Amino acid sequence: MIPVRHAGRTHGYLWLLDDGRTDPHDLTDPALAAAVDLAADAGRLLAGRSAAETALDRALRSGLDGTPAARDRAARTLADGLGAAAQVVVALAPAGALPPDWPVPGAGAVSAVLDGVGQPLVAVLVPLPHPDDLRPATALTAASLARLQAGSTAGMSGIRRGVDDLATQWREARAAARIAGAVPRFSPVAHWSELGAWRLVSELTGPDPAVTPLLAEPLLAQTAEVFLDCAGSASRAASELRVHRQTLYYRLARIGEVTGLDLADGEHRLLLHGALKAARLADSGRPASSSHPATGTAG
Repeated sequence: MIPVRHAGRTHGYLWLLDDGRTDPHDLTDPALAAAVDLAADAGRLLAGRSAAETALDRALRSGLDGTPAARDRAARTLADGLGAAAQVVVALAPAGALPPDWPVPGAGAVSAVLDGVGQPLVAVLVPLPHPDDLRPATALTAASLARLQAGSTAGMSGIRRGVDDLATQWREARAAARIAGAVPRFSPVAHWSELGAWRLVSELTGPDPAVTPLLAEPLLAQTAEVFLDCAGSASRAASELRVHRQTLYYRLARIGEVTGLDLADGEHRLLLHGALKAARLADSGRPASSSHPATGTAG
């Protein structure tokens, strides 16, 4: 039994009646791959979104979200259709449902709707007529976001030639879209090549256990992040937080007690800073460090 899904919604199930010849646990089984593809096609049909989808659109979806066998077939289809032209991958993270007449048309662009966590994700592969000229991708991304609900974000991967690094580009684009949703200065569109240290943060799986207790005290967590963003300058951090410097010193002492970390130690600072940024990506509802709110002078 294979779920028939599209854009995060289950529309039914596909039953395999083959007397047990297909192994449901063998992801390399061609018969299973074909059945999974058929279920995906059925999901799009039931969702009413198959009319505008091309063979390359289906290949992109399978190349990013299919079984290993399906990904191999999709890579060949995409390579045959797109050649070795320069291209980028854009990840769109809608804040709500997609418009019923999605996708947004684009010259030569290939798109696919994939299941995300709670909301669908849209992958768009945009060929670039001239290497390093991102204007086609920028225009298509702007047009796409204009049709989505407010709060939607997008991420753009690095430029590659051909589709050999498609999975890497998709990872970059998704991470950039997450960062755009978590850090206002990158919103609504974040470019992987411009993210600096955030590229490293996006690879972290979660906050270090030493930092977890600090996350339960938002005021201290914010103080630590601002202090580290200010390169450990007490005067700059106190000004940014709008507190007296003695209040800042009191909070820094408490941060050391809560985490067991020494803020005079470079490695401890690196651990704390990275963990706080990773927590920001996991909880984009927290205020961004680039626009810290005033917190008063209370300790």
